[in-house]
Amino acid sequence: MLPTSLPTRLSRRRRWRGFTLVELLVVIGIIALLISILLPSLQSARRSAKSVKCASNLRSLLQGFNLYASENDGAIAGAPVNTSRFIWRNPIPDTGIGGSLDPAFNNANTPEIITNFDWWTPIARVLGKPFNAGPTTADRLERFYELREWELLQCPENDIIAQPFVSGSFSVPHEAGPMPSYMMSNMFILMPNGSGGPWNTYQSYPSSTSPAGYKPNIAKIGASSEKIALADGARYSNTSTTPDTDLGHAGASGAFFAGRGSWMLASNTWNRTAAPGNQNAGTAAIDARVFAYRHGEQAPFQTANEYRFNAAFYDGHVETMGDLESSNPRLWMPKGSVIDMGAFSTSTPVTDVVETFDIPANGEWISP
Repeated sequence: MLPTSLPTRLSRRRRWRGFTLVELLVVIGIIALLISILLPSLQSARRSAKSVKCASNLRSLLQGFNLYASENDGAIAGAPVNTSRFIWRNPIPDTGIGGSLDPAFNNANTPEIITNFDWWTPIARVLGKPFNAGPTTADRLERFYELREWELLQCPENDIIAQPFVSGSFSVPHEAGPMPSYMMSNMFILMPNGSGGPWNTYQSYPSSTSPAGYKPNIAKIGASSEKIALADGARYSNTSTTPDTDLGHAGASGAFFAGRGSWMLASNTWNRTAAPGNQNAGTAAIDARVFAYRHGEQAPFQTANEYRFNAAFYDGHVETMGDLESSNPRLWMPKGSVIDMGAFSTSTPVTDVVETFDIPANGEWISP
């Protein structure tokens, strides 16, 4: 058989050389279509992974809370009566009565802690995380900067920058940086109203108070599986304010460590009043749910429960909850707490909370 001629071989090579322009465009179009189909799934998977990591952080922090409690007769870290008692003049250990602030301690002289509601440093200590414990302003700033970057204290979905809040001589100038991710409900860590010290700095408000005889102790909170210890949060934020940090050594309302629960009109940590049907719906400049409820919807002013957060309960379990689902008042305060609903902004419930959980809009309510 005669060998194939050279012209024939060349013609075959030409016939199989590369793709035509049309074929390339078709392939590119198919790839683009596949990307457009798969990208939302990849983004969703990435967000789910971040939510799982956030929940893992909360579980680890709860272990720290349990260690602290076991070493301190059940005390809850972050309560002024427990972790910052020394800055109060003549505290009485048996009653927790704090009196007034001790003038020996101030923004330039506060060892160990960052502010009076600080749960970061006691938890860091029991978990073996080193930090600068010195008393000076520079020392306090160093431990604040160190700990706010600690991976365990940062939700992976939190990309929010908190601006420094400085007001007169009560605060400390500092650098903007990552918003603290996790918050406590301050009703678990405040003494009952009448215990001494300024309202919302050591004791509860008259209109929303922990029960008589209460001390911030795990044994006194009620059913631990129904009480939120820590949750994704965004302090200080509401319908007109984006998150900031206040380093005043005796900050009020929980400083940037704690705040009022999402059931309350005046919450500056889990503010839900911009949700459709609530008090500030249609007039709010900011829907603060996008800061605190980071694991769900990201666009503002959507319906309730499209926004989700991770909540860690005192019994050790973690739940991912919708913003309305998480707003049952019983989750945010010790059993027996007394609320004079509607008496002041500090005790007025959010509209959809009243409707959903059969909470009275006015009058006395006692937490189960």
